[in-house]
Amino acid sequence: MAIEDIKKELEQRFAEPLDEFYKRRIIFWNDEDGDFKEEVTDLELSNAKVLILDESNQFSFGAVLQVHGINYYVSVSSFDKKQEANILIRIPGDKKEVKGSLWFNYMIPVPNECIERLVIKDI
Repeated sequence: MAIEDIKKELEQRFAEPLDEFYKRRIIFWNDEDGDFKEEVTDLELSNAKVLILDESNQFSFGAVLQVHGINYYVSVSSFDKKQEANILIRIPGDKKEVKGSLWFNYMIPVPNECIERLVIKDI
């Protein structure tokens, strides 16, 4: 797929109306072989910001669990082996049934003002 086709597809997807509860649309693209490294570096979209992640600017994804009235952030990892301090995330019927795990050894309290609701559909 040519970079112009990719740009057009991304701009169309970012222009679609947001579903209920959504505040923004995030699209991840993993270029494992680096085939589009130069093109993506210069890519500008009219309706979205392009962020390129590397070793110096990564992101974290997790879940917030409430225990005895206190909210805790729990990291989500791609680690797919059962251990004492994690719970596996499973999707029954998927060819790779275990998708990752919740890591309770990295659980930290989080104040309410830091929590934002995110609805994830069609994973």
